[in-house]
Amino acid sequence: MEIEPGSSSALQDDFQWLTTTKKGGKSCVFIKKGFRWRRIYLEDIVYVESDKEFAHLHVNGTKFTVRKSLKELSELLPETGFIRIHKSFLISQDYVVSFYGNTVELEVDGEIKPFPISRTYKSGFRGRFLCI
Repeated sequence: MEIEPGSSSALQDDFQWLTTTKKGGKSCVFIKKGFRWRRIYLEDIVYVESDKEFAHLHVNGTKFTVRKSLKELSELLPETGFIRIHKSFLISQDYVVSFYGNTVELEVDGEIKPFPISRTYKSGFRGRFLCI
């Protein structure tokens, strides 16, 4: 559901999800802020954080907000690149640095940041990585 330009909603300036496409072999989405659509490459999305009916995409130091649930986004994003680890987090497996116990560490803006892995998603998470 998109917010129409000129609406009285306080969310008018929030980013809105449009579509997934390919450019030069890279998958990308277009999101909207105000009247401008911006291309975001899926490989640049580090993690997605849920906030009720909104999701915050963390992309190379910038946070974009879309009016979609984490469940909707997890269905739109490619299954091979993103992993649901918690009811509030969906992460890109490309940014995983390490994991232990119920924690996964991602490289976010040059720093290592810990994220919780819930019991519900733990076996699915570990199954995505070859552990020797």
